[in-house]
Amino acid sequence: MAIHQSWTWKDGDGRSGVNVEGDKIVWWNTPGGPGGRFAESAREQTIQSFMEKGPEVAAPAEILEKLRVFLTHS
Repeated sequence: MAIHQSWTWKDGDGRSGVNVEGDKIVWWNTPGGPGGRFAESAREQTIQSFMEKGPEVAAPAEILEKLRVFLTHS
């Protein structure tokens, strides 16, 4: 069964987020300002790695808690 869920938050002038896509987590950032989308970046992390070691990027505590709860109950 494929798992899909996402959360976003304001990050300076831009937006950051995390998507759960199947067995991986994708952390992403879109800077604001001129050319923001051109500087967009993303980083994958396995769900197992997240559950064992925590996030590989900085994210708000409330987002991390929602992500942990979602993954634990999925």
